Amino acid sequence: MRRTRAVLALAVLGLACVAGARIVARVDHRTSKVTSQRETPSEQSGPTSELPPPPAPSAPLPPAPPRRTPPPAPDPAAAMRDVLSWQAPGARIDAIEAAIDAGDVAALPVLEKVVLSSDPEGAPTIIRAVASLGARAGVAETHAAAQTLSRWLEAESGRDGLDARGNVSVLVDALGDLGGADSAQALASALDQGSLPLHVQTLAVQRLAQLGDTSASDAIARFAARIAALPPAEGIDESLREEALTVASNATPQP
Repeated sequence: MRRTRAVLALAVLGLACVAGARIVARVDHRTSKVTSQRETPSEQSGPTSELPPPPAPSAPLPPAPPRRTPPPAPDPAAAMRDVLSWQAPGARIDAIEAAIDAGDVAALPVLEKVVLSSDPEGAPTIIRAVASLGARAGVAETHAAAQTLSRWLEAESGRDGLDARGNVSVLVDALGDLGGADSAQALASALDQGSLPLHVQTLAVQRLAQLGDTSASDAIARFAARIAALPPAEGIDESLREEALTVASNATPQP
């Protein structure tokens, strides 16, 4: 009886050991399967250790364009030489007036070479340009401008033609606008010659009075004496004579 119980106990113990071994084997199998799944990358995810491909080389930058040298500044003298060759008087006069407004003193030598009789339309503007630009230039340029205006005054006063007579008045005014001792001397010299029309001589006296150069006082006094010695005239001539006497009297300093 005891022996039978012992055998049964051994049998039960053996079954328990077999069952335990199976359980342990299943656990080990599941553990190894999970570990294998963790360590083995999925086929769908692809390799994770592969680096991205290097970027394609960029195209070389185009060479920088060469630096452009700025064009040289326009030369007023060259521009004025071109202007004086234009055939259209209106455009020529407008360009000369633009040079006056711009103060292109460098154009003076070109203008001073003009022969006024060769450009009747542009002559008055050219005269005014020489006076205006000369007044804004240096001492040497102002002196040259006064000499040019004086030379033109002498040439135009000895030339016939409506344009010449008109230029004479413009030149007297221009010398007054230029100013300075050279202009005063030129006006006084023209006044002493007595070759200008009476109304232009009177204008010269007015401009000399405005300049206030005392060196011209003797020329004004001589002019006044000549006009006073004239016999009375009639009509416009007498009006011009009386006006000349009045202007000369006002221009001469009183003792």
